[in-house]
Amino acid sequence: MSTRTIHSLLVAAAALTGACAASSPDSEGGGEASAQTEAETHAAETSACSRYGGPGEVGGVVSEHIVPALTGDCRVSAMFTSLPEPAQVHLVECLTIQVQELFACEGASYAGAEDSTGALCRDMVSAHAGLGITNGDFDAVIEDIVAGLQAAGISQADIDAVAPAVLSTRADMVEVQTDALSNSSCG
Repeated sequence: MSTRTIHSLLVAAAALTGACAASSPDSEGGGEASAQTEAETHAAETSACSRYGGPGEVGGVVSEHIVPALTGDCRVSAMFTSLPEPAQVHLVECLTIQVQELFACEGASYAGAEDSTGALCRDMVSAHAGLGITNGDFDAVIEDIVAGLQAAGISQADIDAVAPAVLSTRADMVEVQTDALSNSSCG
């Protein structure tokens, strides 16, 4: 499934959800429509970071759900599992900071961030230069990130909210304009 298809599905789901909420039969208040409006208002007033338990819990989403989805996917796992252990730790720590920033965790900022050893978390262009990442690779990674977020119980609305930022990294990461996978180990 292409990233464009995933994004289109996310947008369509969000539109359908909004349309269903807007057409609720309870227009006088106090019922289901009011409760949904209250929930939506509360969600808008709190960060995704707060809704999912804070920076530590958001970090757990990365280490317990997103990374296993990536390393368990034969289409892209070699990109991650072939790294030496210190590089894997660096990747997980920097990815955690990125997700914490996307989820609006207080104080989380990827620009200029460092891992626990003091190594700089690089920008997307520098981090992916020379890797020969294809559109197919990028799409597979996006599918795995979405699957990891869903497995962690992240709401579709919150996935939709971060999707534009995540999808905007395509130009920074993709070097080869093909839908083929660059290093698949699928049999």
